[in-house]
Amino acid sequence: MTFAAGVTSQDVSITVVNDTATELNETIVVTLASPTVATLGTNTVHTYTINDNDPPTVAFSTTASNASETTTAVTIPVTLSAAYANTVTVDYSVTGGTATSGGTDYTITAGTLTFTTGVTSQNISITVNNDVLDEANETIIITLANPGVATLGTNTIHTYTIDDDDAAPTVQFSAATSASTNESQVNTDINLTLSAASGQTISVVVTDAGGTATSGTDYMGIGSPLTIYFNAGETSKPVTIGVLQDTIFEPGGRLLC
Repeated sequence: MTFAAGVTSQDVSITVVNDTATELNETIVVTLASPTVATLGTNTVHTYTINDNDPPTVAFSTTASNASETTTAVTIPVTLSAAYANTVTVDYSVTGGTATSGGTDYTITAGTLTFTTGVTSQNISITVNNDVLDEANETIIITLANPGVATLGTNTIHTYTIDDDDAAPTVQFSAATSASTNESQVNTDINLTLSAASGQTISVVVTDAGGTATSGTDYMGIGSPLTIYFNAGETSKPVTIGVLQDTIFEPGGRLLC
């Protein structure tokens, strides 16, 4: 660089390439040296900063994940497409799913993730309730929205599945045998029971397996095969047998189910 006689100012020219890459702000350090017919002043080093103007995208790392309900502390990662010079924010909330919030199946607090300069990953935390209820696998749907200093990427919705690990209950008669006091007792109930309540509808087939009593003469048929349904939460169901009163002396009849 040359200063002609009487000239007191000159410029150092830099040509910046306006790329489309998301990146941190970058610097160029220019240094003065080897003056002639002059001495170096105080400011011999100048730093020029190129402020990036290509914001990143923010999105879930994947669209779905799952784990057993024994995994009570769950983290769902959200990432930036690249490190960025400015702070990036994005809101998240639960927008659907079959699982029940509020501590029944899980707990999550809607909020905002903040990515400070250079940070590319943050986590959404879910606390899963490891209950003892047999139930279908359940889902939590989380959605990203309202990005700040960024744009939403492709994966804006994540579905987390809680895999149930509880054994199905057993079903049986409440007793192996029962009897009416006499045949004038028109209807009698035989109870079916579950060993524990279930979160699902459970069915079992009851069949008329014979015995010494005669269907249609001593009792009304049960509609064999009869399907009994236990709705979620129910643990007992009756099978009703219609006893037919006759005037014939006979030993007590038996019905096998």
